[in-house]
Amino acid sequence: MLTPEQTDRYLERLALQRQNPDLEYLNTLIRAQLRTVPYENLSIHYSETHSLSLAIPTLYPKIVLNGHGGYCMELNMLFGALLMSLNFEVYQRAGRVWKVGSPHGPEGEAISKHWTGWSHMVLIVRLDQDYLVDVGFGSNGPVTALAIPPMSSLGDIVSGVIPKEHQLGSMPAPHSPGASVYIVRHRRDTAAPWTPIFTFDPNTPFSDSDYEIMSFHCHCHPSSPFVSSVLCTTVGFDQYGKAITRMLLQNNVLKKRINGENQVVEKFDTEETRLKAIERIWGINFSETQKQGVKKWNVGIVGPEPERTIPIAGWS
Repeated sequence: MLTPEQTDRYLERLALQRQNPDLEYLNTLIRAQLRTVPYENLSIHYSETHSLSLAIPTLYPKIVLNGHGGYCMELNMLFGALLMSLNFEVYQRAGRVWKVGSPHGPEGEAISKHWTGWSHMVLIVRLDQDYLVDVGFGSNGPVTALAIPPMSSLGDIVSGVIPKEHQLGSMPAPHSPGASVYIVRHRRDTAAPWTPIFTFDPNTPFSDSDYEIMSFHCHCHPSSPFVSSVLCTTVGFDQYGKAITRMLLQNNVLKKRINGENQVVEKFDTEETRLKAIERIWGINFSETQKQGVKKWNVGIVGPEPERTIPIAGWS
């Protein structure tokens, strides 16, 4: 949990006040988080150490005081601490992410190699029923709390960044015959097929040490897409709380998603122009020493080049 002073400062960053811990306030907090705190992996690359910590004493100054964001385990870890400090009942859980490019549908989803190992962190918030909360998936993540339906049922269809939609259901666990897991799917619009995002088990507890191991693989292993890509995104909401736009940095291209289509805003030919855009849009700054860290994994921009794709589900 956060101290009362830390909670107030976090709420100040989100431009919110304390309220009763109900579903309406939970969704208000989620929207403010997604609008204000970017999902990003910049600290993996613009860094002296290239290491991430999930400890609250490290996450709090990074995200709240210094205005940075983070990726799933950083964002959900700190957001979960905020929710607990606001008297929500919160449980930390983990998920497996669908591998981009794998065939989906019942047959594709049933094959274990189409899923990662434990690589994603989610939150379960208990109110009148259990809700999935995830402020750390990135480009195609949900933008509201998802009511967890009874196993073998489908949940409500919930709007994402318009016209995207999300739905929560269940499926046989690809890694454990005889067991079932919940799955989050999305579709780009009502005419598109449902595509898997991640599975999770709301009943299996995970410790801080578990997340440290998961995070270490994500930000250090050479095969991790977070090591080979630079990304950052936030969501834009209208006055009614509907998610209507998404700003995305995808390696050397800045895009804005409107009505389900990605529009190129700017293509970067130099590190300087990319860093200026990160500062202009998200207010994130790095020291000169941190900027030099981008050379470690060859993700720096060294001149005009084709758009680099991101091998993470949902970043197309």
